[in-house]
Amino acid sequence: MRKVATWLLAVFFIFLPAVAGAAWEQWVPGDHTIWVLHNNRWRLAVVHVPPQYNPNKPVPFVGILHGAGGTEKVAEEVSQYNDLADKWGFIVAYLRGTLSKDGVPESGYSWNAEDFCCYAPVANGIDDAGFIEFFLTMSQIMFNLNTQKCYLGGMSNGAMMALASAVLSGKIAAVAAVAGAIGWDEEMQMPAIISPINPISIIAFNGKLDLLVPYEGGISTINNFSVNLMPIEEGIKFLADGQGCASFSNHAYISPNVTLTRYSNDLGIDVSLYTVWNDGHNWFGLPDFIAQKYGVIMPSQEISCTEKSWEFFEEHPKRAPLITKSGVNTGYNPYAIWLSVTDLALMRGKITARMYAGVNLWKEFQVARGNGFVSFKSFPDVPWEAGSLKVDGFPWQTGQVFLELVDEYGLATNMVILPWPPPLPPDIVILNAGASKGYNPPATWVKGRNFTKPMRAAVLRNGKILKSGIIVNVADSLSFASFPLPSGILPGDTVSVALRDNEGFLSQYFNFIFK
Repeated sequence: MRKVATWLLAVFFIFLPAVAGAAWEQWVPGDHTIWVLHNNRWRLAVVHVPPQYNPNKPVPFVGILHGAGGTEKVAEEVSQYNDLADKWGFIVAYLRGTLSKDGVPESGYSWNAEDFCCYAPVANGIDDAGFIEFFLTMSQIMFNLNTQKCYLGGMSNGAMMALASAVLSGKIAAVAAVAGAIGWDEEMQMPAIISPINPISIIAFNGKLDLLVPYEGGISTINNFSVNLMPIEEGIKFLADGQGCASFSNHAYISPNVTLTRYSNDLGIDVSLYTVWNDGHNWFGLPDFIAQKYGVIMPSQEISCTEKSWEFFEEHPKRAPLITKSGVNTGYNPYAIWLSVTDLALMRGKITARMYAGVNLWKEFQVARGNGFVSFKSFPDVPWEAGSLKVDGFPWQTGQVFLELVDEYGLATNMVILPWPPPLPPDIVILNAGASKGYNPPATWVKGRNFTKPMRAAVLRNGKILKSGIIVNVADSLSFASFPLPSGILPGDTVSVALRDNEGFLSQYFNFIFK
């Protein structure tokens, strides 16, 4: 085991097997166990990497959440998503909740789906939505995910959790909810989750004979845990209404015992419900040998949740802005980062740039919106005269940072790599400098090399700019005869001089004693 990185409040990863610190590793095909410390709790996921994985090519991602009392292993065996991942070349991760009963490993694991289901995670107020969002961000960095093709699926309590996470996240394109439902807040007389903040497509599978998650809703006692659920069809319509889909609906028979209710809008968002009339609380299409292992009696084979959900995912990528070009402009005061962004108009309200050092959220900035581009100053606390952007305590040593944009509603762009620190300027060097009182007013002079263009000079004391102005070059000497020193500098004071040409290239600082 090896600690790799830290993120926000004591959040870091331990990877098994150990991996190097660089992003987008050459992950070998197969399963990788990842431990995450989130909100002072260790969390686990098993990530399956397909044989054709190429770290230089963005790859789709599917996260699968187990049901209440289950494990990531159960989710893997029941969903059978590894076979699809190997066939179509996407990454699938099976995430683990927290213990259903504190201190009792035999109780399995559950999720806190919007504080209504289930068990100890609800009582303990576990931030599972935050964990899932963080895991997605980490995976985006570590695996080079295709940010327009990130999906969530789950069964039962895992389906509830997938829906609760996706309505809050700007990173999820679509959700598959198997045998799930939306909770009903009796006190507030409203659904337990909000309408989707950002557009997401949803495919749901529910059995008409489900006894644990009743199709008609109401109070359900799930292994002695009482929850109040919306009727399935009302919950689906609620998710469709919030996205302007309900006015475009159709109903169809898919097979003798399966019907489809589908809502859609002209933006390509679909909310679809497959109702299996002769089955209950099942992952439909489950192979016989898996059904026998978990004591499931004859799951319906008229539809496959696995195959149908992946088809749905493939047809519903997320429409989100993409960063297509990026760079660092040294001509600004201070250095500035610029990004070319497609579909920038999709972002609403203020836009925040997030810089990650490795998987650490390192800095955040408000950015200026342009016509297809954004720009922002990367370090407002570092003046241009510093000559380089050395930041003490920078935690990432690979010479790169990752950057994404997020609007006020959580809609996120793809993540891009920037070389870091920014490229150093040309070799404009100050070899010597001084001040003379023989002039009226007093003047500063500088000798150096590569003085080929007009320069802007600055004189500083204790890091504060006292005076600045334009000067001209005389061979390899620069005279500040028309650059009076301000009053208040006393003999013996240490002052600094720095130069910048009209393209923004900086010299180094040069300190000298004022006499």
